[in-house]
Parts: sequence; C-alpha cells; structure tokens
Amino acid sequence: MSNQAATPVWQPSQQRIAQSQMTAFTVFAEHYSGKQFSDYDALHRWSVQQTNDFWRCLWLFLDLDRQAPPDTVFMQADDWRDCEWFGGIRLNYAERILSLGCTQGCDRIAIKAFDEQGLVVTLTYQQLSDQVKRLAQAMLENGIKANDVVAAYLPNIPETVIAMLATASIGAIWTACSPDFGAEAVLDRFNQVEPVLLLVTDQYSYKRKNFCCAEKNQTIVSGLGSLHTVIMVGTDLGESVFHHVDTIKTWEDYLVTDAKDLQFSDFSFDHPLYVLYSSGTTGKPKCIVHRAGGCLLQHLKELRLHTDIASSDTLFYYSNCGWMMWNWQLSALAIGGSVVLYNGDPTLDKGCFLFEYIEKLAVSVFGTSARFISWLECKGFDSSQYDLSTLRTLLSTGSSLLDDSYDYVYQCIHPSVHLASISGGTDLVSCFALGNPNLPVYRGEIQCPGLGMDIAFYDTSGLSRHG
Repeated sequence: MSNQAATPVWQPSQQRIAQSQMTAFTVFAEHYSGKQFSDYDALHRWSVQQTNDFWRCLWLFLDLDRQAPPDTVFMQADDWRDCEWFGGIRLNYAERILSLGCTQGCDRIAIKAFDEQGLVVTLTYQQLSDQVKRLAQAMLENGIKANDVVAAYLPNIPETVIAMLATASIGAIWTACSPDFGAEAVLDRFNQVEPVLLLVTDQYSYKRKNFCCAEKNQTIVSGLGSLHTVIMVGTDLGESVFHHVDTIKTWEDYLVTDAKDLQFSDFSFDHPLYVLYSSGTTGKPKCIVHRAGGCLLQHLKELRLHTDIASSDTLFYYSNCGWMMWNWQLSALAIGGSVVLYNGDPTLDKGCFLFEYIEKLAVSVFGTSARFISWLECKGFDSSQYDLSTLRTLLSTGSSLLDDSYDYVYQCIHPSVHLASISGGTDLVSCFALGNPNLPVYRGEIQCPGLGMDIAFYDTSGLSRHG
C-alpha cells in the first residue's frame, strides 16, 4: 500500500526488523514451504494463494499444536456456510488464553485496571485463572451449560474479563453491552440471543460523575423473559428486586469458594465464542456470531506478527466492552503480557489523565480511535511532560487517520513510535489491513493487508488495486 515516491514518517531500524516476530515467521514460513520470500508482498501473496499451507504454518508457528493440525485445514463446500476450517481440532478458548499466558509465569501481571479516581487494580495470571475457574464452577452448579448465552451490562473492569473467560471455558456464549447504552438499545440486542444469565452493575462513572443504572436494570431484566439468574457486580443487592428470575446474587456470593479441580472441556474449532452486533443504522442491530478457533488464530496473528506484541509488553487499547477492540485486546493474554483496562473518559484533564497512566503503567502498545487523536490535536495536547520511553507502538482505528494526524503524532506524542493505522470490523472482529513492524509508515496510509486476507480496493472507476 505504500507510496514509494513519498517520504516515510517512520522507518524501523535494522535491529528492530531483525528481532521482530514478522521476521521470525517469514523465516519459519520459508523453511516450512521451501520458498524464499523477498519482501512482504511475496509473503502475503503466498498467504492468500496457498491457503492450506499458510494457515497450517501459522498454527505451528504460534505453537498451538497440542493437536497437530490436519494437512488440509480448509475444506471447500458449494455453500460457503458449510466450509470447514481445522476439522477435527478441539480446543477451549479460555484454557488456551490462560495456559499460554501462564507459560511465561503465573505470577506475571495479566490485568492492570484503573479508573477515573486513579485507583489501580492488578491481577496475576494465577489470580485471573483462579477467578475464572471459581465463576465457571458456579455457572455449572447453577445450570449454565454449553451453548447457553451469558450477557453482561458492565463497564470495562476485571470482573467483565473474568466473566467472559468463564463463559467461554464452559462452552457458553458471551455477549455484552456497555452500561452507557440505553435500556431499549440493550433489549434490541439481548432479546435476539435470549440470555439465561445477566451480569449488571448498579452504577458507572464517566467524566467523574456517577450514573445510576437501577432503573435501566429493572427495564432490561423485565424485558428479558429468557433470564433465570442475575448477578450484581461491584455492589450489594440493596433494593434490587427482579420478580421473574430465579436467582439474584452479588458477584461475591455467586462465586464458589474453590474450583482448583475444574477441568476445561474441549469444543470444536468453530464452537461459538461470542456474539457482537452491527451498529443498528438499518433497523435493529444484527447478531454476528464469532467462533473460538478462528478468533484465537486470527487475533494472535495480528497481535504477534503485525503488532509485534511479546510477553514483555503491556497493551492498552482504550475501549468499552461493547466494541470489538475489547474482544481483540483480550486475546493478547494468550501471549503472556499485560492488558490494561480503563473504566472512564479518555478526555479527562484534556487528555493528560490518560497519558499519566500510560506512563505509570509502562504501556508499550497503546490503541485508540483516529477521532481521539484528532481531538488531542485540536486541544493542542503535547506529551512532553510524560516519560513515554516504554511506548513503542500506537494503534489507530475506527475511522481514517488523516495526513495531518500523522504529523501531529510524531511532533507532539512520540517522535519514534510505530504509528499503525488499522482497519477491520465487527463482522470479523479483526482486521483486513493493519501495521507491519518491518515496513515504513507513510503519511495517510495503512501499511499493508493482513496475512491471509485476500482483499481488493475499489474506487469509482472500478478495481483500483489488490492488497
């Protein structure tokens, strides 16, 4: 995608290229395929032309081979809905997330969470695993089973991550909305998937103001006839009464005391993991079901190869739990680094609050929206008062990153950061085009199509260019 006649605004050093995971994968793929890839374009062509070879090679490189992948990983069918990926492979998304993360040491920090008051909470991989198992065991004991839907109306806090992983661990299906959604917007989504368990909070904070969710909770629970259990997170029950549900408990009361012996069951590669929703601009939001194996494989490809995230990294993608980037970010736990959660407004103190914690939490990869970068530019924000020496990569998505924003980032945010504009969508909960630690960055351009993504670009005159 790069305009070779233009001057790049960033170029990786030879040392960085040599040490990147994209380089390591290229070498691995050359040995696997018996081919030589002279540049990224050649590697990408192979990845989309030799589908079976590429995805099998990627599975092996990512060390997901507790079960060796089949020689043919993609089975074509007349109807695309009947096509099969990685037939015979069985896995548990939550187990892979936790076990792969723990290979780097269970005492490592998995979650760093902070709020608008500056309170920081951390969870090690061991603590995260214990909490997931305790909640999963409680779900099983309360009749939640594989393919049941668990819904959350929660802010971006550790309990939301724990609940998502616990849901996945028993083969149930996760779906979520942020508590700033109105009750009718939530019902438009959740009524389509008929959850049996709902996690809610009684309040959330934004712009340092508390917003009560009690009335919205009552409306949502009353409107979901499928529910039999409600869990209140971060509060006592108070006067919360939901007449048609069987069980109402606090988070603390619902969890079992100990679940060390819980064994994760394996499910098919295409077992449903979570349901996301379209925007709702053309009627009610449409449900989009995402599958466990595909999410794990696609996310690790993008996080490790295209973003170069390793176990030493701390990833912070500003999001709420209703945006696909929340789901995308959590797969980084499989790499063994730390994931940062922020429950609040990114514009506090004209952006200073957020960057204060990027420094304090030693964030190495920060992700946000192009709109937020433009907002910082309009406010004249300058990061020179902060030590951002750990920050290596800045990701931007949600809309196009304008040419001027590239200049602003290098002049006022960080002079040597890898600025990667990425583009994907809720429909695939990942990216079509994104960054590459081995390639230069050009003003106003996305660096490259993702490996394995056979994309093409069209303009008003017809086909403009293949990816």
